Amino acid sequence: PADESPEELIRKANAAFYAGDSEAADPLYAAAAERTGDPGLVAFNRAAVLFQKGDFREAELAYLRTLDDAAIPDERRAKALFNRGVCLLKRDRSTGNLRTAIACFDLALTLE
Repeated sequence: PADESPEELIRKANAAFYAGDSEAADPLYAAAAERTGDPGLVAFNRAAVLFQKGDFREAELAYLRTLDDAAIPDERRAKALFNRGVCLLKRDRSTGNLRTAIACFDLALTLE
């Protein structure tokens, strides 16, 4: 939808996601990502859709994009770190993934 604001697209995508329709939410998040001033928020929300679909690698990458946001609020940072750790554990339990997941969990615990 070309005439809708990023906020409206995110609102619609969130509504679709919470209604259990991740297929409808994903393209709305993608459209919002193209025009938002808060790409970290869109990446965070889209990561939840990818996680729900079982695409743990892409969800992890979306959480990394969320964490790249210099202005990320601490609450979102903590959730993104925790969720990234879970994605790593869902992907595989290699030594590297386990170490990174533990580091994510530890860092998330240091945030208020």
